[in-house]
Amino acid sequence: MSKGIIAIVILVVSGLIYPFFIDPLLKETNSLRSEIKGFEDTILKIGEFNNLRDELVIKSEEFTSDELEKLDKILPDRIDAFSQIVDLEAIIKQNGLFLEDVITFETNRSGSKNKNKDKENVINPRLFSFVVVGGYSDMISFLDQISRSLVLYDIAVFDFELPEAGSLYKFNITLRTNEINMSEDVNQI
Repeated sequence: MSKGIIAIVILVVSGLIYPFFIDPLLKETNSLRSEIKGFEDTILKIGEFNNLRDELVIKSEEFTSDELEKLDKILPDRIDAFSQIVDLEAIIKQNGLFLEDVITFETNRSGSKNKNKDKENVINPRLFSFVVVGGYSDMISFLDQISRSLVLYDIAVFDFELPEAGSLYKFNITLRTNEINMSEDVNQI
């Protein structure tokens, strides 16, 4: 009979211990398992990215110097302010607008530095401010072409004057683009 009482007492004590001690540990264990699963997935993704990077490095080494020169002519590393103005002027003329005034200036020559690495990347914003005269639909077409440009432009200021009867709109636009000055070590990656 004492064996029966001991067995019942053990069952009651274990029943009382479960919700206060074992259940919280079980929940914590399950949460740690799900966190470990997330880390394992991340490690797998890192491996996939490393494999992709290695494949791209191999492909980039297959380019000949002639192909690299052609690519540099099509997509240069740097675009100077004069080239950007010429490109903008061509887009403006294509859309039937008239360019009246252009002002370009760089802001904050020191730029902002990339704090994640020892290598120094400096970002210098460049602003283009100009006045364009033309119709509303021509301006919409111009803005659409700017949005599809290979150079990324942010519209910092867009202002216009209402035309007199039968007159054209006068648009005051300031575009911002960023020039990235990379250190020599970064260019060689």
